Amino acid sequence: MNKINFHDANQESGYILSTWIQRSGVDKSRFLKELLIKNKHLEPIGYKSLQQWTSWGESSRRISGQTPGVIGDRLVAIVNWFVREHFHRAQTVVEIDELQRISALYRDIPVKSRLQINRILHCFTLEVDPRPLDDYFSGDWRRSLEKWPAFAFVTDRYWCVRASSHYEMALVGHKEGDLTTWGWWHRLVSTQKGKDKFDNASSMRSLRGPYADAYYRWQMLRFIADTEDFRLNNDQRYNRVMNLLHQTTGFTSIWNECSDVNQKLLSGQVSIPVPFFREEGTLLWMLEVISIIPDTDNFRLILWTPLNASSDEYLAEIRRWADEPGRFTRKAFFVEDYQQHFSDEEKAALGLI
Repeated sequence: MNKINFHDANQESGYILSTWIQRSGVDKSRFLKELLIKNKHLEPIGYKSLQQWTSWGESSRRISGQTPGVIGDRLVAIVNWFVREHFHRAQTVVEIDELQRISALYRDIPVKSRLQINRILHCFTLEVDPRPLDDYFSGDWRRSLEKWPAFAFVTDRYWCVRASSHYEMALVGHKEGDLTTWGWWHRLVSTQKGKDKFDNASSMRSLRGPYADAYYRWQMLRFIADTEDFRLNNDQRYNRVMNLLHQTTGFTSIWNECSDVNQKLLSGQVSIPVPFFREEGTLLWMLEVISIIPDTDNFRLILWTPLNASSDEYLAEIRRWADEPGRFTRKAFFVEDYQQHFSDEEKAALGLI
């Protein structure tokens, strides 16, 4: 089938559903009867409405209903019917790209219905294109970060950033141009627009609002605990990292302050709430979750997950913004891809040579 793109979402939905009807070879009246018998929870559907939903042309309309919930229920039931038909027939009824497009067309239905459609699409994809299910739970972490892009980044034992997802960059406000600065690739300085986060004029500092000093002290205490063995054993890469860090604005001051503190923080996994005072005026509260990545030299995944319903809802908008064409060139960014921008000293500190 030739793929046809419409500017009119009504016609595109109608075209896909009419194509499924044609392939299935079922009369529309029979289709409606079976649909209502198998889905007694649905609001009544008139034949004229069904005609509009499953036609291609001027009379075609998107699936409609008095509420988004009714539309969602109808969409799920209709898609389910065609998918069942697909697996009961020798000939193709549903194509994966058509199912994906239907899912994209109806983004204004309730989240429960969207997740039901996602489940149908996921199971359909596995049936049509089987793959070892273990692939979803194991494998190379780089591929996983690209395959399942989350609000997350990865650091090594020296707190150097190994990779970041484009969602995490969008959440924090990073641009791809920031990646050419070595300081972007160390968590303690997080350079943005040429300023590290300890600089009072840094947009990274303003991201933490009134909590900046407290959060940065907590981070420094964690860093001191995590790297204590390197310090005691005069580790050469650690010394290179520290030499660069002490050249950045404000680092030495907070380092000296925290080095004199008797409080000891355990290294390893920990979770704390973290505020995001974003430039557009929003405040998101996220839980910072840290976990060790298996089969690495103790690389750590730092994941941001929402702490309330409003933050969770807004993250969906950030995802959509980040996925718009032209925003980011990749789903995930890796330090080795930017090493040509760093000096030999910086490469050595970042573990690239």
